[in-house]
Amino acid sequence: MLFNAWQVGAWPGATVAGLLANVLLWPFLEEVFFRGYLGLGLRPVVGHWPSIIVQAVLFLAMPWHWSQGPTAWLSILAFGLLTGWLTVAKRSLWPALGAHAFANLMPEVLLLLA
Repeated sequence: MLFNAWQVGAWPGATVAGLLANVLLWPFLEEVFFRGYLGLGLRPVVGHWPSIIVQAVLFLAMPWHWSQGPTAWLSILAFGLLTGWLTVAKRSLWPALGAHAFANLMPEVLLLLA
């Protein structure tokens, strides 16, 4: 059944490569850049919470997030704040990366089960 869903394109990932990109590649790249490079890089300069807020707003400003419309913006911003806080609180990108991968996987799973 899972193989057929990938072949038919029954979910946003549409292919195995698309699914892997949505669950592994994009979360990794986004977390390393936004939470790692921006968030942790800005922290010594502007402080703890300002760095989390700045990286979360810039995360929201990405074109593919912005294109999801106003109803999604609040949750995307909240997710950026949460993953920024997780990175600082746990002193690691791994918890944020896991949360991001899980958040990208859930719509795929829910569409498969629908």
